[in-house]
Amino acid sequence: MHSTHVVRATRHDGLPLVCKVSGLFTFRDGKICQTDEVTCLLTGSAQDEDIGSLR
Repeated sequence: MHSTHVVRATRHDGLPLVCKVSGLFTFRDGKICQTDEVTCLLTGSAQDEDIGSLR
């Protein structure tokens, strides 16, 4: 299954954050067994540029 969606959030300091996320999900036995996602920062600060790669 593929999903493309926009995520809107507010940082702890009150600034807005908007990302576009595209994800490809693989299911096995009705459960997600693998995912591959790409996150693109649309609105945010330079500190947010790695938002899709932080854990």
